Amino acid sequence: MKKLLLVGLLCAGGALTSQAVLIHWSAETTESFDAANLVWIADTTPTAPEITAAFGTYVDSATGAGIVSGSGVYTRLGTDSTERSSGYYCVVLFNGGSAVAYSTTVLAWNDTALNAIGNDPFNPPTGTFTPTSWQPVPEPCSLSLMCLGAAAIAIRRRRRKLAA
Repeated sequence: MKKLLLVGLLCAGGALTSQAVLIHWSAETTESFDAANLVWIADTTPTAPEITAAFGTYVDSATGAGIVSGSGVYTRLGTDSTERSSGYYCVVLFNGGSAVAYSTTVLAWNDTALNAIGNDPFNPPTGTFTPTSWQPVPEPCSLSLMCLGAAAIAIRRRRRKLAA
């Protein structure tokens, strides 16, 4: 009996001293997607290379029926286990495993206006972070073609300079 009481007190103490951040979030968009991730980024404005390279720092995910509808993510309560002192949260949408869009609307790590962030599990946030503007992620083929074209132009200019 004493062991059970001790384990219960340790678990309760761990929950009470936890510095995890609770984030209430959802997504609404016309983009076609089957999954969404809430990610932490260092900058105010996310960029496609930052998002496509590492998809930010993963915080929470929404997939499957009952969580993702045809036009959005139902309200979720995600948990960021890392204590942050800067940065922002944004949402990245996926379709078939590839990133298709990311929110340009961001939530500051210490936001109080929306009341969408909190660190008390017994008093969770009452507001919801719902991004309103989205930026499509360039397809890898399109991005590759643009880079190939830029490289071809650079080589052509260099050859002209060497010939002159």
